[in-house]
Amino acid sequence: FGVAVELHMATQKEGES
Repeated sequence: FGVAVELHMATQKEGES
């Protein structure tokens, strides 16, 4: 628990940017 969350957050941030 951690890598998936970070990856998901990073992906969402990248998509939002």
